[in-house]
Amino acid sequence: MRNLFYAFILGLCFSVFYSYILHPIHLTAKYGDKVKEILEKEYSDYSNLWVFVQGDTKHVIRGVILNTGQNFLIVDIKLAEYDYKAIKVMIVGDKK
Repeated sequence: MRNLFYAFILGLCFSVFYSYILHPIHLTAKYGDKVKEILEKEYSDYSNLWVFVQGDTKHVIRGVILNTGQNFLIVDIKLAEYDYKAIKVMIVGDKK
């Protein structure tokens, strides 16, 4: 019974570790450059962006611009390869 309890705790710790650390790093590696391109084209006053992509749901990308602390949401990242104007970008918060 004790081994089952330890296995449960270990599995719970790994799932939290994956969802908060490993998965966002994977998404940043996968979409980070494309997100930076989109933000730079849509908002030309942004430069030197440090982007951390936190999650995606059916190609809706959300994350944070680390050097300003702003959250962003990009709808349908697949369109980014073809037409930047068709992409909906929402940035929450003011620049510091």
